This record gives sequence, C-alpha cells and structure tokens, in this order.
Amino acid sequence: MQHLHNNYLYEMGITPWQLRQGDMIQQQAQPPIASFMPDLTNVALLVVRPESMPASTLFHSILKAMHLQPNQCQSLTVEQFEQLTCPLPKLLWAIDCQLPELPGHHVITSPSLSALANDGAAKKHLWQQICQQSKL
Repeated sequence: MQHLHNNYLYEMGITPWQLRQGDMIQQQAQPPIASFMPDLTNVALLVVRPESMPASTLFHSILKAMHLQPNQCQSLTVEQFEQLTCPLPKLLWAIDCQLPELPGHHVITSPSLSALANDGAAKKHLWQQICQQSKL
C-alpha cells in the first residue's frame, strides 16, 4: 500500500519523506501540562498571596486568633494556586489578591501584612471576617 502511495506522490512531482522519530515532534508540539499538587489533606487554612511572604508575628497572631497552628496552614503564590489540581480546604485567605468565587469555601480577604499592620480599619474588617467564618 505504501508503494502505491509513493507512486501517486511521484506522479504529482512530490518527493516522499519519512520521519524516523515522528513521536518526538508530537511530544514537542504539545505544551507541557503544569500542575501543582501539594498535600492539602491536613490543611485547615490555605493562604494565597502574590509573592513569597516572610514569617511575621502578625501572621502568627492571626493564626492564633483563628485557633490554628502554623502546621495547619499552607501558603501558596497566586500562580501556584492557579495550577492546583487537588481538593481545597474549606477556608482560604487571600492576602493582597483576589480569588474567584469558590462555592463551598469561605474566602477571607485582606491587604498585605505590612499594610494590615498599620491600618486599624483593615484589621477590624479581617477580624469581622474571621468571626463570621468561625460561626459557620
């Protein structure tokens, strides 16, 4: 059959070519699928922020007010959050970013921790969200 096919190509003036490693081209043509799969099974709070966040006493004080230990919290950048393919915990905290509407999840929002440290109204708003979340 291949011989007949090559004859047709020859009659049309087309030189047949055969790829020896065609599967390599197919693999290179497909963009890599990025997925981020941390273990969130024992995580009670997922913190999403635009960039890496240094440890601060304010952050630990907020966790303490939420009755959470640091090992019950996972912190991710927005890019890492967008790549998540695993189930999310019920409570999320968006620091200085916006998260999409997530049915079945409670999202707490706040400005950056440095801005939060100097803004009493922002602290009050965060505290109200924490109290509302604890009632759920």
